[in-house]
Amino acid sequence: MENLEEFLGRFMDAGDAKNAAEDIHAGDRVFAENPAPATAPVLIAQIKAAVSTTLETNRAAAFRSRIYRVLAVAAVFMIFASLAVRIFEPPGRREAGTAYAAIIPAAIWEGHDIMTDDADLATLSAAMEQIQGDMLTVQDGDASIEACDKLLELESELIEIESDFWKG
Repeated sequence: MENLEEFLGRFMDAGDAKNAAEDIHAGDRVFAENPAPATAPVLIAQIKAAVSTTLETNRAAAFRSRIYRVLAVAAVFMIFASLAVRIFEPPGRREAGTAYAAIIPAAIWEGHDIMTDDADLATLSAAMEQIQGDMLTVQDGDASIEACDKLLELESELIEIESDFWKG
């Protein structure tokens, strides 16, 4: 810097600024007279190989994370689709079977919260909340391998249920 002494004068008195500027210039001369040794080509190749390996590992982990997120979302859609198909059956199919209202006890109809009064609905609701929690964990990237494995297993079961459902 050409005005180094003037610049340093803003922070310290004139004599100290002049000494500091001379020290800095002397240090620059030492560095110019003694350049750093060149790095061996073998060392550069080793560093590049290590960086490449690390990048490949990170790329694979990121890809797996994206796949788990997509699978979690697909599993939730499959659950909702299978529930929607079962809930919104055509009227002709309902008339052929037992009436649903007769299956549910009268005490449940009189209650204020049918989801907690009916054991099957409460179980289904708890399972859906668990799946939602697992899905959010996977989406946040904080999921353990066990959580991801549970979601993959759940998706496999849903695919099996869907195939059985459409077979009749």
